[in-house]
Amino acid sequence: MDLPGYGYAKVQKTEQQRWRIFLGAYLETREPLAGLILIMDARRPFTELDRQMLEWFAPRGRPIHALLTKADKLGRSEQAQTLTSVRGEISKWGSGFTASLFSSLKKTGTSEVEAVIASWLAIETSASRAKFAAPGSATGQSLLEPPL
Repeated sequence: MDLPGYGYAKVQKTEQQRWRIFLGAYLETREPLAGLILIMDARRPFTELDRQMLEWFAPRGRPIHALLTKADKLGRSEQAQTLTSVRGEISKWGSGFTASLFSSLKKTGTSEVEAVIASWLAIETSASRAKFAAPGSATGQSLLEPPL
């Protein structure tokens, strides 16, 4: 599930508390969840809400991947430093947790996150399904489409 603006929505404290109770229960108990993609701004990783989501989900023993968005707004050395820092922090929550940089503007990091999700769901990635691409298709089938 995607929660755009969840941490920044301007609503009353009582409504925020209601959301937190719902979200906590969802992450702690929803059985079909294969893993958690924790989307964080690469410039400001690990907000209070990010840590709260880890507290709710990490005890389940399912994989977590920190996706560091807006990586294009950082220089290469800042990207490397941020990625190293986040990987160190997320490893404290459990073994096998991962992190990667992402930029929708520059289209970087998509294959990495696609591979992570594919591994969780035991499905093929774009590279391995390219041979099954529809005629005229450069990329093949989307992970969200049913198999051909």
